[in-house]
Amino acid sequence: RNPDFIETYYSATMAAPVGGVIVPGVFALSGDESNKAEKAENLEIGYRGLLGKLQLTTNLFYTEIEDMIVFSQTSTSLLPPYVFKHINLPKVQEYGAEIEVEYPLLDWLTIMANYTWYDMQEDTISKATREFVGMTPKQLINAQLRAEWENGLSANLMAEYTDASQWSRTALQSWGGYPADPDGITTKAGGKADSYLIAHLRVAYEFLLGDNDAEIALVVRNLTDKGYDDYPLSSADIGRTIYGSFRYSF
Repeated sequence: RNPDFIETYYSATMAAPVGGVIVPGVFALSGDESNKAEKAENLEIGYRGLLGKLQLTTNLFYTEIEDMIVFSQTSTSLLPPYVFKHINLPKVQEYGAEIEVEYPLLDWLTIMANYTWYDMQEDTISKATREFVGMTPKQLINAQLRAEWENGLSANLMAEYTDASQWSRTALQSWGGYPADPDGITTKAGGKADSYLIAHLRVAYEFLLGDNDAEIALVVRNLTDKGYDDYPLSSADIGRTIYGSFRYSF
């Protein structure tokens, strides 16, 4: 991926409140004409097969990215202006594994579960720029019961677990007054997004409309209305969402 216009040429200063007064030039933001294009090498190996009635899918993946472009604080001063630039990271390595199993409990009832583990390592100029490592959850787990009846009715009940994520490890500046992480790390994006476990439900009815297949469905995401954050911002709580759908196949 080549650097875009903003990552190459953008330049601006931003005001911010200091001691209750709006002060210009607290943040200096810029691109860099010397930024190189990102390059990636990907390796993936997997297996899918049947063990009796059990369907097993496994996958290992590895990606090595050179010169990843990130927006990072490049000044070390605790006093303004705080300088942020688009820079190349020398090398980023992503690796992980996935496994999924699916088993028919009854003719009309199937259970499925999958697990994903992911990690990222980066070689950086200094520890102050190690901001990308924890922004993706390391573990994801999904489990699902799927029921399908001959009369066209179906129901899916799914549980979803998402691991905690640490947004930014820079201890130099906190944006927007968001609280620091409880472990004492002050972060630009507000700290840690906690892990969460939520459930979803989908009920549908498939039928013939004319000579073609049609389906109406009701979906309830976050069934128990448990607030959770994918990002560590105080305004990001996501509650229960209910919506319907209609599908018609021509």
